[in-house]
Amino acid sequence: MPDSTNQTATGGTPEPANTQPGASGTQAPEAQTPPLPETFEAFLDAQPAEIQGLYETHTKGLKAALDSERSQRGDLTKQLRELLPKAEKGSELEATLNATMAKLEDAERRAEFLEEATKPEIGCRSKYIKTAYMAAQAEGMIDAKGRVDWLALKAAYPEMFGEPTPKGNAGNGTQAPPAAAISMNDLIRRKAGRA
Repeated sequence: MPDSTNQTATGGTPEPANTQPGASGTQAPEAQTPPLPETFEAFLDAQPAEIQGLYETHTKGLKAALDSERSQRGDLTKQLRELLPKAEKGSELEATLNATMAKLEDAERRAEFLEEATKPEIGCRSKYIKTAYMAAQAEGMIDAKGRVDWLALKAAYPEMFGEPTPKGNAGNGTQAPPAAAISMNDLIRRKAGRA
């Protein structure tokens, strides 16, 4: 009758007991990672109230500055629109006011483009935002009200959108750093015997 202890067939020495935590002869089910949220807002909503409070505290100043900037731009636009009819037709003042209004409207469109382009659902790569804005203007993908045809822009310039490419290191995954670069000075010193 076979012994109830764990023994190998050849030597009769007992096998070491399984000492892994949670192991009782059967494998423990693998921990399943929860699915990633689709948006940052969904991620933030899933966080505890303390984390949400910290986030609100951190961004309160930025939101206040943004609201203040928008309010100032709105006031400036209103003042320019009030001054424009008072300017004499064809005068230098009228031309200056018209040019200033055009610059202000362009700055507002650019700011709105930037704000929208950085949203995760748009996914414009940060290093291409200025280029994407110029391309959208040149291709007529921004209408008179400042709305951008993002689908057309993504189709025309797909390289400007998507996840950023991670910076790699030749030593990653090899348990050793990449070989150091050898400069011309190093080679000359070695030849001269001064290495």
